[in-house]
Amino acid sequence: MAKRFLTILFLALFNFSINIAQITTQSHPLARYNYRYLVVKFHEGSIQRADVLASGMISDIQVTRLFTRSPFVLNVERQIYSQVSGNVLEDLNTYYRVILPENTTPEDAQRMIDQYKALSYVETVYAEPFYMPASVDIPPTTPDFTGNQTYFQSAPVGLDVPALWSYPGGRGTGVRVIDVEGGWHFDHEDLPIDSSDLLAGINFSNAQTHGTIIMGIFGALDNNYGITGIAPEADYKVVSVFGTGNLPDIANAVNIATANTSPGDIILIELQALGPASGQTCTCQCDQFEQIPMEYWQANYDAIRHATSSGRIVLQVAGNGGMDLDHSRYGGRFNRSVRDSGAILVTGSNNHSPFCWSNTGSRVDLHHWGGNVVSTGLGDLFFPNNDINQAYTANGAGSSSATAITAGGATGLQGVQRARGNPLTPATMRDILRRTGYPATSSLIGTQADMYAALNYLHGYGTIYGVVMANGSPTSGVVIHAGNYGSVTTDSAGRFRIGNIPLNNSVLLYADGRSVGYTVEWWADQSTQLTATPLSVNSTTPVQHNIDFSLTNGTTITGTVYNADTNQPVENVAVRVDGFPWEVCTAIDGTYTLDGVASGEVYTIIAGGHSTSCSNVAYLQASQSAIGGASGINFRLIPLDIITISEQEFYQEVAQQLTNSPITFALFDFKPTHIIATLRVNDGTAQSVTVTVINDEFVRFEISGGDTVIRQELPSILTQALDTLAINKGISPSQVLMRLQLMETMIQAEFIP
Repeated sequence: MAKRFLTILFLALFNFSINIAQITTQSHPLARYNYRYLVVKFHEGSIQRADVLASGMISDIQVTRLFTRSPFVLNVERQIYSQVSGNVLEDLNTYYRVILPENTTPEDAQRMIDQYKALSYVETVYAEPFYMPASVDIPPTTPDFTGNQTYFQSAPVGLDVPALWSYPGGRGTGVRVIDVEGGWHFDHEDLPIDSSDLLAGINFSNAQTHGTIIMGIFGALDNNYGITGIAPEADYKVVSVFGTGNLPDIANAVNIATANTSPGDIILIELQALGPASGQTCTCQCDQFEQIPMEYWQANYDAIRHATSSGRIVLQVAGNGGMDLDHSRYGGRFNRSVRDSGAILVTGSNNHSPFCWSNTGSRVDLHHWGGNVVSTGLGDLFFPNNDINQAYTANGAGSSSATAITAGGATGLQGVQRARGNPLTPATMRDILRRTGYPATSSLIGTQADMYAALNYLHGYGTIYGVVMANGSPTSGVVIHAGNYGSVTTDSAGRFRIGNIPLNNSVLLYADGRSVGYTVEWWADQSTQLTATPLSVNSTTPVQHNIDFSLTNGTTITGTVYNADTNQPVENVAVRVDGFPWEVCTAIDGTYTLDGVASGEVYTIIAGGHSTSCSNVAYLQASQSAIGGASGINFRLIPLDIITISEQEFYQEVAQQLTNSPITFALFDFKPTHIIATLRVNDGTAQSVTVTVINDEFVRFEISGGDTVIRQELPSILTQALDTLAINKGISPSQVLMRLQLMETMIQAEFIP
């Protein structure tokens, strides 16, 4: 029976003659479980007596403690962890294992379970499940396969391992990781472990290939051959679930791993087991149909909860059973409002969508690659001389590979935080990975861990992701602008990512498709910045996902700019679409072309005025409406005499003929809050001075002389129009001399004869 059990346990990766389906065809419900091995838990506070469990209807019953570490130590740890975490933890000393004889039938086991349930001091009793992995340089010289590890790439493709490695500690330095499963090839040339790193249990031969694949994903050595693990500088240890007699014990293995780690370290559980019958028909991956996570079983759950309550970060596979974990058949055991172990549950995905075999549900925190994962072991990629210690694979698969990738990311992230003196708790790690991960097509497989976004968030920054579609297809070469936070160009799949956006900021985002023949569009708006919706990036939503732009084929608006006085074309005058953050300069013949506009859409076109790129600013700004695709949108601009004032304290003297032509002062670089204007003339008839606000850059003075001093303070000069100041008497001089003084809080204008 033990041999049959062990074969079933590890058939996920290998083709054995015995199939799980053969077990489930038996009529009794217990036939799907390892019914010879029962887990019994006494009520808290009861006086446990192993001999009570041994006295039943079946002879030759063996009873052992489920958790093998010292009862005294377990009690002390429970008190400490409960106090530190605030959680009420179960007493692990109340768990026992009952081993029934080899000739026990499912009916015999059911009678024993019923007998134990009838005892008032027994809280829980169940049959152990069948556990299985959730899987799907020595001579000669080993090639370097690191280029094949595409799960290292940035989101949305992969984890973005280079982002981790750019920070101190990001290679896992200072973090211990314990892999809990069944076996490993300790002599593999690329693994960071040997037999001395096995802390408990035996290295079971049928499980060694799976363990080697998993260890390679997150821990392979960085040695210029083979592959490199996600966190190659972490401290790796392993605990086997197999002990005396090859009997698996997940709960005890987790407890031993907890005892050999410190708060903030990582424990990885790479096993799944057959859960309650679903009544469904299997459609794919039938050797693992109905497999579910380890925490379904109470002893495993309690061991995991002890670990997370003590500060250990636990990741476990969601399983490859194709099940909805929110289904009522699981009795709410995957409902966080009912119970929460604190572990991170990870399922496998294919391009952010679940496989047919992926377990799903609200309890699933994260997803990652569930196929085509390059790692150590197996031998389909490289297997010289059939040497298992030089074997490499390109077919790591299942939620076990997805969990290993995610665990590597968590290890590197914790290394960064330890280097900064601020390690993450289990709850914070889970929250950050979920909050900053790349979204899936299904809400029931969580997000895909993204180290770039997680690091951004931990350092007080947010991230924006999106996709640009043009005429219904993803489009590359489109430039995405995020104001002061930079710009990026979409990749071959139309995707973009902009990070380092300080939290609690709003960003106006637009897509510029002009270089590839498409329109320009603002986020949440189809026209201009004036009505575009800003994105809010804050601590609650640090990552904005799926910011989708839909572009169309771009067209142009063309025209010519003329001098209104001479009717001659004007060169180097700025022309722009109102609300678009760029401009074009007219050519030598006064012509301009505005691209990136949509055919038939109405835009406001602005010509003249201040410019950051065009040198000719001596024309009064004008505007008119135009439809995308229009030509002949011409402007006749009024020329201005321009004095540009650009320093905080400045004097400018100009001789101005009093012919009622205005002089305009361009206040480009200094925006005073008010102005004091003074006019002094000593001869002339009754005249006036008019001060007019043209816009927030120009102030116009129209002078017509007089023999009286006018001194008038004009508040809010740049926000409102001003009245004419009349002089009652005077004579007309031939000219006046004007002096302007810009000060930090005012402009003083003096007109001196």
